[in-house]
Amino acid sequence: MPSATGPHVVAAVMTYNRCGMLRQCLDGIRAQTMPPATILVLDNASTDGTARMLAEMFPDVQVRRMAENLGCTGAMHEVLKHALTFAPDYIWFFDDDAVPYPSCLETLVREMQALEGDRRVGVLRVHMRDPVTGDVSGGGVSTASLLRAEMVSRVDLPRSDLFMESSDHSYNAQIRKAGYEILRVPVVLVQHPVRRPKTVRQIIAGGYRVSPWRLYYAVRNELYLDLYVQRSFRDFLRHLALAARTLVLLTLFGRPRRGQLFVVRGIVDGMLGRTGRRVEPAY
Repeated sequence: MPSATGPHVVAAVMTYNRCGMLRQCLDGIRAQTMPPATILVLDNASTDGTARMLAEMFPDVQVRRMAENLGCTGAMHEVLKHALTFAPDYIWFFDDDAVPYPSCLETLVREMQALEGDRRVGVLRVHMRDPVTGDVSGGGVSTASLLRAEMVSRVDLPRSDLFMESSDHSYNAQIRKAGYEILRVPVVLVQHPVRRPKTVRQIIAGGYRVSPWRLYYAVRNELYLDLYVQRSFRDFLRHLALAARTLVLLTLFGRPRRGQLFVVRGIVDGMLGRTGRRVEPAY
């Protein structure tokens, strides 16, 4: 039910086989100075005991369990669609490895309400700090961002056919195309791993370590979006050059030396417009 003293907020969390991380995330959501009215978890067909943990430790949480793993983009599509059924004012959107500080939601709601009178803000994002390294970076749309439910209902939901990778990029483009702003508060409000690109020296010393199946989806989706959705030939050439760079790194420094075929297949499928779950993930 909506709060009598504030807006109706649904915390919407996506999870897949990260039971321990999900528990920390939900503990952080429960500890808010302004708690959400509803907590919704979309379980993307986890097999690690997530369902049991939720039933035993978080019986008040609304759980929607998928019959199969829909990937990140499919989970984004489903959890936002289901969150709208609660008729909220805002959707507080999470991947399961984000742990909010106690003041996170209150800060976001206060800032969003202050902006709404003058600007058409659709998403308010946060800064995040890596709990291990202390590095600070800007968070994406699913890193405890606050989404106006009105915006979510008017903009096309995230593309489920991309399966993995490029989910934030494609959804951000849809939001901006619909005339909404995406802003970020200038304070750290969330703990979340911060992944920095490897330097050439680090790659030479430690090898180029990356999941080949993730490379496939990253390459395919960027090229597909450039050619068929955003229709930007300049971005297409830039992403094609990055794919070629990845092929060189895999050949010279891959640990193990594999993955080139996945990149080539990603280039071909992206150029031919083939989307969907075409390579099986190996988590």
